[in-house]
Amino acid sequence: MMLCRRLSLTSILSLVTLCTISAGPPRSKSAGSIELTSLTPEAGSTVDRSSVITAQLRFAIDNFRKNQDRYQISVKFQSIESRAVTFSKGPEDVVMLGDRSGSITMVYPLHRVWDDPKLRKPIVMYFYLHERTGKRDTVVLDKTEEIRFAVRESEPPA
Repeated sequence: MMLCRRLSLTSILSLVTLCTISAGPPRSKSAGSIELTSLTPEAGSTVDRSSVITAQLRFAIDNFRKNQDRYQISVKFQSIESRAVTFSKGPEDVVMLGDRSGSITMVYPLHRVWDDPKLRKPIVMYFYLHERTGKRDTVVLDKTEEIRFAVRESEPPA
């Protein structure tokens, strides 16, 4: 009896695992592109806590689906954990898109992220074009090349 229950539980777990593997990660229903058309201050400039990044971005989404909050552009920063890891601070780091193509301006004060212990310095940032594919899942459709900024050393106390 115990062996039968163990086999049934094992069979159920195997089936769940198989379904999860075959379903795979969330898949995008669209394709898209994002392009950085203007950046202030320019990439390579020296920034500090009081700097404000202003980026003009052009985007296009193929197979666009008109769903609220389906598409978004976010600003992400490289983490000290790994050069492959990026992070953002919260909802103010995201712009929701309602059209299949266009341009947006993102204004980002660096004080929002400056003291975060995850922030790699010199600063490396990216802009991502995402599609929401599930309640908490998004797929990156495209991203900009890395944008690097030098960091102004804080002045020593007098």
